[in-house]
Amino acid sequence: ADALNILALHAADGVATQAQLLDRFLRQLAPRLRVYDSEAGRSSFVQFKGWFNSLFLDRDGSPMAAANAAAIGVLAEENLARGQLRSAIEQLARLEGVFAAAAAPWLRDARARIAVNAATATLMTEAFDRFIEVDD
Repeated sequence: ADALNILALHAADGVATQAQLLDRFLRQLAPRLRVYDSEAGRSSFVQFKGWFNSLFLDRDGSPMAAANAAAIGVLAEENLARGQLRSAIEQLARLEGVFAAAAAPWLRDARARIAVNAATATLMTEAFDRFIEVDD
């Protein structure tokens, strides 16, 4: 019954496929997380200065928060590339402040995909179990 309720909740609008989630992550969310990590092309001294400052600054929008968001984005992207949606969700759930707000819509859709996958698996298992019972 719970599985049917989950499917009914998403029946009208559907949920994004895992491929669609990966595409949206790569085109929309990952660039937002990386934009805050603009180390590329900077001199070693400027990179070191940014790293040093990050040891002391830890508020939303600070160098440390930006570096964390960029690193979390990289880890999530690696998990998605391996088909590990749950792991990517866990990584992105660690974001804070403006970074969490940027990820919220994607996380909502990814969690819906996980819920629908679990509900579908439950219904398939129940149907298979009933089929086996009838066959015996």
